[in-house]
Amino acid sequence: MWRGSQVAPLTPRAYAVLSYLAARPRRLVTKDELLDNVWKGTLVTDGVLKVCVRELRKALEDDVKTPTYIETAHRRGYRFIGDLPLVDGPPAAPPPAPEAAERARPDAHPLVGREATLARLETLRREVWDGARRMVFVCGAPGIGKTSTVDALLQRHVDGQPGWIARGQCIEHYGSSEAYLPVLDALGRLVRGPARESLLRWLEQHAPTWLEPLGAQRENGARAEHDPRLLGATHERMLREMAEALEALSRQTPIALVLEDLHWSDVSTLDLLALLARRREPARLLVLGTYRHGDVLRSQHPLRDVVRELEAHGLCERLELDVLGRAAVDEYLARRFPGHGFDERFAHTLYQRTDGNPLFLGSLVDLLVDERALTEGPGGWRFSGDLARVATSLPRSVRQVIELQVDRLSERERSVLEAASIVGVNFSAAAVAAPLGLELTEVEELCDGLVAREQLLVSRGIGSFPTGLMTARYAFRHALQRSAVYERLPASRRMRWHARVARRGEELFGEQLDSIASELAQHFEHGHEFAHAVRHRLIAARADVRRHASREAAEHLVRAQAALASVPEPRRGELRRELLEELGLVRRALGDLQGAAEAFDQLAQSCDPLRERAPRLRAMLQLASTLFWIDRERCLSVVDRALESASQVEDPLLQAHVRGYCGHSILCLRGYAAEHAASVEQAIAAARAAGDRRLLALHVVRGAYTHILRGEYEQAAASAREGAELSQAIGDGFDFLLGRFFGAWALMHALRWSELRALLREAEELAERNSLTLWSGLLRLVRAQLHELGGDFETAAALARQTLAEAERIDGPTGQLFFHGEFVLARALAGAGRDDEADASFTRMETKLRRPGAWMDWMLYFPLLEARSRWRLRRGERELAQTDALELAERAEQSREPNYAVFARALLARCALARGDVDAAARELETAASRAGDAPLALPEWLAAAQEVCAERTAHARTLSARFEELRRAFEARAGADGDSLYAAWHTGAVARLAPRPRASARTSSAGPKSPRGSGRR
Repeated sequence: MWRGSQVAPLTPRAYAVLSYLAARPRRLVTKDELLDNVWKGTLVTDGVLKVCVRELRKALEDDVKTPTYIETAHRRGYRFIGDLPLVDGPPAAPPPAPEAAERARPDAHPLVGREATLARLETLRREVWDGARRMVFVCGAPGIGKTSTVDALLQRHVDGQPGWIARGQCIEHYGSSEAYLPVLDALGRLVRGPARESLLRWLEQHAPTWLEPLGAQRENGARAEHDPRLLGATHERMLREMAEALEALSRQTPIALVLEDLHWSDVSTLDLLALLARRREPARLLVLGTYRHGDVLRSQHPLRDVVRELEAHGLCERLELDVLGRAAVDEYLARRFPGHGFDERFAHTLYQRTDGNPLFLGSLVDLLVDERALTEGPGGWRFSGDLARVATSLPRSVRQVIELQVDRLSERERSVLEAASIVGVNFSAAAVAAPLGLELTEVEELCDGLVAREQLLVSRGIGSFPTGLMTARYAFRHALQRSAVYERLPASRRMRWHARVARRGEELFGEQLDSIASELAQHFEHGHEFAHAVRHRLIAARADVRRHASREAAEHLVRAQAALASVPEPRRGELRRELLEELGLVRRALGDLQGAAEAFDQLAQSCDPLRERAPRLRAMLQLASTLFWIDRERCLSVVDRALESASQVEDPLLQAHVRGYCGHSILCLRGYAAEHAASVEQAIAAARAAGDRRLLALHVVRGAYTHILRGEYEQAAASAREGAELSQAIGDGFDFLLGRFFGAWALMHALRWSELRALLREAEELAERNSLTLWSGLLRLVRAQLHELGGDFETAAALARQTLAEAERIDGPTGQLFFHGEFVLARALAGAGRDDEADASFTRMETKLRRPGAWMDWMLYFPLLEARSRWRLRRGERELAQTDALELAERAEQSREPNYAVFARALLARCALARGDVDAAARELETAASRAGDAPLALPEWLAAAQEVCAERTAHARTLSARFEELRRAFEARAGADGDSLYAAWHTGAVARLAPRPRASARTSSAGPKSPRGSGRR
């Protein structure tokens, strides 16, 4: 709405009420008519209508007692009596900004003594509006005026000013809060405002991970089962997305993000603040936080360390408010009571009595007005009370003043305040009505009366619930007021009312309990309904997990464990198992694998081995999956026990799942065995027949590994692709990337390098976007292998070194990265002729593999043994080279893997040539000849070795030569088939090594170090 050239911002509902009334001038419009027409199909109360009318009067500057525009017909409705022309407004003026609904409310108590702080805040605000990024903390004691100071700054710059103000509030949760609570509160208020659609588009584009925590996905209707943009999302990604989103938005308009009462903040919010302060990208962003300095110090809240570190690096500014001086008290009285005739002693007594605390000063003056010790007459305001009483008999603290104010209220008003104190500083009329058993309209009328008299409460607009109910919302003027009222309540009443408020909350939020679960859990704890408390702690923990905030989830679970002790059996046992499973998952997400293993072990032991076989087996699989990364010997022990128990369950799908999962673990750790490979295939078939997509995704991905061990690389690539697609559909980022890794390995060995590089680009981008260092490293190492195969040794070495350096910074097991990275590095260094460095890399691997408990994935032994055998042969260590080649041959034959079987035989042939036994070399090559055509990666190696043997003209030369020509022609036909530059380089180098050469040259090359593979190029 426009008032002249100024914007008078209105919420959509208030504007609808104004339009409806203005279209029916001077006619009484009943409350029911307005509710039926403005809120069609929505359950609302009279209080909602009152809030809208109050907003209209404020925008129109209309007095309720002497109205110009809207006249109230008591208990009946409203009548529009003014003349309000409808115009389009100045065309050049900017549209109303979304912060308008959050503009600071003018307070009855003037702000004094904060001129220097406000001047500094104004300077910082101007710097932000001019393009700078600033973070400011306003701190001080309770009641010192932190919020009032922030309000004053914002009030000065709302009207006619560009910029968005997002304001969020922390809530006291006594030890465990929801992740990002004040940030979600700030964004939620904006999303519910007039700029809803533009803000949702902004989030869709820049911060999709924040849509679900905000509930925007539910509100916008049904979506796909899983948003592919969120695949693999992490805590780090959520932080980065919000930082980038705020920066992008600030390029259009300045932003003020105001977060209040950070002494109650969650850890994730502090992580976001730290990131916002440290980033160097341009942003017109003002982050303004308030907190109680003393509370932070006493509780050792992590905010203390965050502020200290940021201050030390000049990344934030802290403004600490002190008590008011005597001059400020004089100014307060002069501004609140213009032209007063108070005695000088009165002001001095007030100053001494309140110690200059602004909240105490205002509350004490309110009390004196209520007692009519301060009265307004023809000559202005006068003090007519007893000054000695002010100095000695009136309350000595703000809490005592509040208690006295409460005592003077009516019994019904006092009851409403007491019930409201149970709910919290901010509350809805619907929640307050629950413990009192009153009608909503009655609660709203009582609250509106207190708001109108400016006694303890303020209006907070309209609130809506998932069930469709809309009702008025209110808040205590200060948290100390809520605390004072709450502490007056008898313990037994508190307990009963907390339970009633919690049960009412369950009704109001229906299926969307995750948005309020932590509050309900707290109410149930205070209400001594501990089973419900544990249930809601679990819901809150799962909600935090979906926000990728595992630390907050862990706090909820610790609180749940404490409450569990008060839950009677058998309910305690059921909840304990559910709690242990969630605790294990959260600890695993936090990287506390030992703690996760303990939780899963306790879970397995808590299940009766006879009556609860199925849940026990599931717990054992979770335990094994965790131990896989930290204690593989114990992992195999658990796997063996699970396999023994699998036949005892009646569910055939669960049987197949257990055998398939355990079979894969054994294939990884013990090596190939046909029975375990068959178990993996049977698990895939069972999951497919049952239509269980989650199990199917899990086993299809791992089935790719089985194909890799057998050298079935085309089947492995297809299985990995299907598994990744299934994992993406259900939102499993880990298995999606596992599928991509197995697919990359398969494509590399199948010589489909162009396709492989496209896959790597996609998968690496996903891993890096989500800060998944483990997966970034593994995928980068496949890329390094490609460069090494193509002869680009320096790039390969650089990629391997980068991955190994990152692995050292990972908190968690990195054996897979270490072994994989070291053998890729060693191969690249050997190819580049940097022999000493290559030797050091191989030595590091050998040393670590000899340590107790050191395990390497069975798949990695293939390229490691091939590379190390070649390296030792090059160094003249023939016996060691032959030992590695024999082990490689044994492993390859065990699984019938053709590439490395051919590599092994070619290496054994070279060992034989190195010791002058040409016949033995020929026999090795003849053994591998039947499989060489199925080994595209190893075929050039066989051809090179066969060429040298044929050059010796042995008894085997004729047979070997015929096979050589056949395979050579097949290999050369592949030239350029892939179109990838690295593939072309690899193929060209391999063909060049097959050029005819003199016999003497061939004999010389058989000595070992001068072999065609001496350069390390394939």
